[in-house]
Amino acid sequence: MNSLSHYRDELLRDDVTPRKLNDIAKKHKDLLIRELDEDKIKIEKISVCKCGSTNLEQLTKIDRYGLPFGSLICKNCGLVLTNPRIKQESLPYYYENFYHPLNYGKERLDGLQALFQVGQGKKIFEIVNHSLPKKKKWTILEIGAGTGSVLREFKNEALLHNIEIDELGTEYSHDCLSLCEKNGVNVIHGDLDTIANMTDTFDLIILSHVFEHFIDLEAELSKIKTLLKNRGILYIEVPGIERNNTVSTYNFDFLEYLTHAHMYNFNAYSLEKIMSLNGYCKISINETVESVFVPDPQGSGTIDYQDNHKRILTFLKRLVLSKKFLGLGMKHMIEKKNIRIDTRDNEIRAFKKIIEKQNIRIDTRDNEIRAFKKTIEKQNIRIDTRVNEIRAFKKIIEKENIRIDTRVNEIRAFKKIIEKQNIRIDTRVNEIRAFKKTIEKQNIRIDTRDNEIRAFKKIIEKQNIRIDTRDNEIRAFKKIIEKQNKSISSILNWIENKENSYTYRIFHLFNNELSDLKKVMK
Repeated sequence: MNSLSHYRDELLRDDVTPRKLNDIAKKHKDLLIRELDEDKIKIEKISVCKCGSTNLEQLTKIDRYGLPFGSLICKNCGLVLTNPRIKQESLPYYYENFYHPLNYGKERLDGLQALFQVGQGKKIFEIVNHSLPKKKKWTILEIGAGTGSVLREFKNEALLHNIEIDELGTEYSHDCLSLCEKNGVNVIHGDLDTIANMTDTFDLIILSHVFEHFIDLEAELSKIKTLLKNRGILYIEVPGIERNNTVSTYNFDFLEYLTHAHMYNFNAYSLEKIMSLNGYCKISINETVESVFVPDPQGSGTIDYQDNHKRILTFLKRLVLSKKFLGLGMKHMIEKKNIRIDTRDNEIRAFKKIIEKQNIRIDTRDNEIRAFKKTIEKQNIRIDTRVNEIRAFKKIIEKENIRIDTRVNEIRAFKKIIEKQNIRIDTRVNEIRAFKKTIEKQNIRIDTRDNEIRAFKKIIEKQNIRIDTRDNEIRAFKKIIEKQNKSISSILNWIENKENSYTYRIFHLFNNELSDLKKVMK
C-alpha cells in the first residue's frame, strides 16, 4: 500500500521541473507562462476521451518543463490525454515562437541536422517498403516535416532500390522551412488543411512524431483518407509510453516524457483502438510505437482493450518504483555527466575565443590546441567509463524487470487458483442453498402434520369427554338397578313367607314382567 501511494504521489508532484532547462528554454518558459496568464495563448479543458468515455482520472499535474499541463488517463481504453491543452487556434503561433526554443534550447535551428534522430527516414523506408505498391515511382507526403531530414533520407534510401520519390512536406516553423529549402526538400508552410485544398493524392503519408500533436484526431484522419491513393498506406510513429523503461531519452522518468505539445500519449493498444474507431486497419505495430495502417471501410472500432488502463498504471508503477529503488544512482550519474558537459562547453567557448584572436602567435595557439586535445581525451575517457557504468546499470534494470515479470506471472497464476477456489465455493454455497430449501419444505410438511395431529388430539379429547359422560351415566344407572334389585330381593323374601296368598301371586306376576323389563334394558 505504501509503494502504491508513493508511486501515485510521485506522478502527481508539481514542485519539480523534471527536465533540466538551459537559459534559452527558461526564458521561453517564463514568456509562455506570461502569455498564458494574459490569454494570448488560449487553453481548454477536456472531459471526454476519444473513445467516447467520460471515465477519466488524473495522472499528473505538470509536464517536463514544470508547466501546469497535467494529464488524464481513460479507464476505458488507456489513452493518456493532456489536460488542460492549448487550443487549436493558438497552435500555429505557439509552434512558431515557443516549441523549438523550449524543446531544443535554441533560438534558431541553424546547424541542426534532424529534429528527431539521424536515420529516421531510412528506418521508415525499411518498415513500409513491403507494404507499398511495387512500382518505380512513389508520391509521399510528410506532415510536420521539420528540417526535412526524414524525407531526404527516405528519398536517398529509395534511390538505392531504384525507386523515384516525388516528395512533399508541411511545416509551421519558418526556421525549418529555410533548412528544408537549403537541403533541397520540397516542404511548404501549412498543415493537413493546406494539402486537403489541393488535388494531389499520395502512396504514403508519414506522421513521424506528429500524430500526438493533433487535437481533432477524427477530422485529421478523415482528411488523410481523402489524400491516400488506392492501396495507399499511412505511417504513424509516436513516442510509446511503454518505451520509457528501455531507453534513456527521458531518463526513465514519466514526467520528463510528458510535454504539453503532445495532446495525447499512446501505447500500441490505445493507438490501434483510436485508429480502428476511425476506420483504419492495422498492418503492423510495435511498442516503439512504429505502425502502418490502411483505410478500412469495414472498420467499426470493435477492438477491446479494457485492460489497457491497468496495463499502463502497472507499467508506470514499475517505472516509478524501479527509478526509486533501483535507479537512485542514475540521476546522480546524469547530473555529473551534465556538469562535465557544461564544463566542456565552457572550455569549448573559451577555445573559440582564443581562436578568434588573430594576433595570437601560431605556436602558442598550437600548444593550446594540444593541451586542449589532451583535456578532451581525458574527458572522453571519463565519459566512456561513465557510459560503461550506465550500460551495467541498464543490465541490472533488465534483470530486475525479468524478476518483476516473473513475480507478476506468479501473481496471475495465484489469481487463477483463487478464481477456481471461488467457483468451488460458489458451487458449495448453491448446494447449501438448495439443501436449505429442501429442509424448509420438510419443515412445512412437518408443521402441516403437527397441525393434523393437534386437530386429531382435539377430536380424541372430545370423544374421551363423551365416553366419560357415558360412563358416568352407566354408573348412575347401575346404582339405580342395584337399588331396584335390593327392593326386589326384599319383596321376594316377603313373598316366600306368603306363598299361598293372593298377593304372592300378584307379585310373582309382577316379577315376571320385571325380568322381561331387565332383558329389554340389557
